[in-house]
Amino acid sequence: MIRQELFSTPIWRTTLPESIDIQWLIDLAMQQRNAQPELNNCGGWQSHTSGQTMQYVLPIPVGVQLQEFLDTEMNSIAQEIGISNINLLNYWLNINPPGSYNEVHKHANSLLVGNLYLKAPKNSGDLEFIRNDENDYFTNKYPTSSNPIMSTKQKITPQENEIYIFPGWLQHSVSLNNSDDNRISFSFNYGEI
Repeated sequence: MIRQELFSTPIWRTTLPESIDIQWLIDLAMQQRNAQPELNNCGGWQSHTSGQTMQYVLPIPVGVQLQEFLDTEMNSIAQEIGISNINLLNYWLNINPPGSYNEVHKHANSLLVGNLYLKAPKNSGDLEFIRNDENDYFTNKYPTSSNPIMSTKQKITPQENEIYIFPGWLQHSVSLNNSDDNRISFSFNYGEI
């Protein structure tokens, strides 16, 4: 019997080279949060809610190396899936203190989404991917957590300096931060301009 995959939903993972400085992103996140401390409804903070417009290009000169690395990685993936060049659309910073989480969502108008984990203490929340094809209606009576064909949710435990990239239409969330420290990440959307 021959098995054929009909719809594939890959997730890519890469590690940021140590030569690329990210401390400026952590400092920027803390600075912006201190200036605009309002939290979202899940107890976390996101820079795009502070009225800051952060689109198309990272700050020069401090963000040049990071943007060059991201552009290369994202366009390599785009070519792999048959899409011509894509560009950074927007980006934001996230600070999730203990007890916070991110609800299920997707990224409209984005072909690829990425998350760079700047600070990811142990037990600070898993990145969870959720199927939305209603398979749970048919498979809810089977043990499915470890079977990627039957499962409705897959989890990844983020590591610091790792980037996770996935299609913008893939529903995802971040589970509760059960650590004693902040989880800090840098999120970005890529697509055609």
